Amino acid sequence: MTTREDRHRTRVEQVLGAAARLFRQHGFDGTGMAAVAAESGLSVGGIYRHFATKDDIVTALVARDLTRIRDSLPPAGAAARRSARSQVQELVSALVDASIPDQDTAALVVEFMAVATRDSRVADLLRHHNATMTAELTNRLAAVPGVHPWSARPCAVLMLVLVDGLTVAVAVDGMQHRQGAGQEIAELAVGVLALD
Repeated sequence: MTTREDRHRTRVEQVLGAAARLFRQHGFDGTGMAAVAAESGLSVGGIYRHFATKDDIVTALVARDLTRIRDSLPPAGAAARRSARSQVQELVSALVDASIPDQDTAALVVEFMAVATRDSRVADLLRHHNATMTAELTNRLAAVPGVHPWSARPCAVLMLVLVDGLTVAVAVDGMQHRQGAGQEIAELAVGVLALD
């Protein structure tokens, strides 16, 4: 039997999936709550039971994205028997795969970047996401043997900037840009960290 919590989660996921599709197709500003309701199969009132505003939907989408990315990263020190180079390569590969699983996700992230230039709440949300990911990557890099503590944070920032650029390329031109990019970013990270 489905519980009330299960139904709630299912409806929230319906709304988030519908909103993500519409934001990609029509942009954040071009998507109203009535359109999200129609796309999700819920009533407008049903959506407002879960989300008071479109910004709340964006907040939930970004939070879901952050959780998905963080959960996909290997834990700090998890591969201690492997070389430092292979640990960094594994971390970068996981970051790229989770951040850019497909062109639709890349397009949605780029839409959020654009909205952030006009909407301070979305900008604050993306800043928080970036700060959280910078801290996560810094901690994981600092746990790799041979990584100097002073180099972990600049390398984490560089990795995120490169993934953001790759996200734009994939959104515009497709997944072929992702081919080999993770390896190239990993090699750059290894160089920045001065690992052999």
